[in-house]
Amino acid sequence: MQRDCNSENLEYAGFWVRFAAYVLDHMIIFFGLIGVRLVLALASFVLGLLEINILNTNVLFQYSLKDVALYICQVLYFIICTYETGTTFGKRVFHLKVVSAKEERLGLFDIVYRETIGRFLCHVSLGFGYLLAGLDQQKCGLHDRLSDTRVVYAKKIKEIHIENENTGFLL
Repeated sequence: MQRDCNSENLEYAGFWVRFAAYVLDHMIIFFGLIGVRLVLALASFVLGLLEINILNTNVLFQYSLKDVALYICQVLYFIICTYETGTTFGKRVFHLKVVSAKEERLGLFDIVYRETIGRFLCHVSLGFGYLLAGLDQQKCGLHDRLSDTRVVYAKKIKEIHIENENTGFLL
C-alpha cells in the first residue's frame, strides 16, 4: 500500500526535537549498557582466571571484542525499537515516528541500513549528516535520505492556554 510522503497530514520533525530524542535515547542506552558491561566484566574475570584474554583482544582495528559487543547492543536498541514500533523510547516521549517515504511499513533492511551505515556516515561527517535535518524541507538527515525514511510527528499535541485571572500569565 503506497502512501504519499508529501501529503499535507504529515508534519516532519525538525532538528532540535530529534536531537532531544536522540540524547534521551543515549541516556537510556548508557544505563542499559551498564548491565551489559557488568556481564562482560564478569566474563572477562572468569576468562582471565582461565588465562583466556579473548574479550580484550583487538578484532577490528583498535576495537576489542568487548567494544564490538557494546556497539552491537547499542545498534540493536535502535533497530529493534524502530522495526517493531517505528519509534524509540526517546522519540516516543516527543511523539515522533520513523516512516518510510514510500511504504506503509518500514523494511528491516532499510532500518538496519539507516541505523548502521547512515548513522556512521553522519558521525564521520562530524555531525553534518544530522544537521541536514535542520536545512532540508522534509527535515531529512543524511541517514534518512540514504534509507528513504522520514521522521514525523505521530500525533499532534494541542496547546491549551489558560490565563490566570490573578496574574494575567498564561499557564
